[in-house]
Amino acid sequence: SVSGHADGSVTVETLTRLITMILVQDDRWALRLINAQNQNGNTCLHEAASHSNSLFITAILSSSYARLLDFSIKNSEGLTAVEVARASNNEKIELELTKAAQKD
Repeated sequence: SVSGHADGSVTVETLTRLITMILVQDDRWALRLINAQNQNGNTCLHEAASHSNSLFITAILSSSYARLLDFSIKNSEGLTAVEVARASNNEKIELELTKAAQKD
């Protein structure tokens, strides 16, 4: 399970750990965490989109693990990460995620 706060958001430490694992290409952990969902059904993409974390989005989409991202995962509100970005009024992240999902 992915560690997080009581409100269901993924902790900064978890996101940092994921980025670090991706950058050092630790297959065992990155494969386990890349599409992991927290208790609200959010993946790292959902969380980054909801917090307008474009640095994380850019890093993960340019990593060697981008091909493993599942853009169709919906959270407990029935939203994909693209839809979360749209709801957060973050056009840049929405565009980046939409382009990456179309490659999928």
